[in-house]
Amino acid sequence: MFFALGLWSTAVAASATRDLDAHFFHPSFGDLQEELAMARTEGKAGILVMFDNAECLWCAKMKATVLNQVTVQDYFRKHFRIIQVDTEGDETLSDFNGVELPSRRKSGRSSKP
Repeated sequence: MFFALGLWSTAVAASATRDLDAHFFHPSFGDLQEELAMARTEGKAGILVMFDNAECLWCAKMKATVLNQVTVQDYFRKHFRIIQVDTEGDETLSDFNGVELPSRRKSGRSSKP
């Protein structure tokens, strides 16, 4: 998905931009079952979960060049409930089976482009 959004970024580069927290991400309950139920109640296709952290340069680039675009935000908010999970955060996240998982994930992989 990030690849497709990256290609789309060149087409929308001249578009107006908006703040991500106010216009892209939804407030999260930390429970994927609840998030999906809310999305279905709202008539959306499902949920989109963005896993990122402050040190992820690719995440920052996506936020600064694609996800801040009005056309991108409007499309995804129309079709999905969008939540953000900080992979370095202390919050827990309940999966679709109700199992609580720490959002923190130490992958050992570089987030540098």
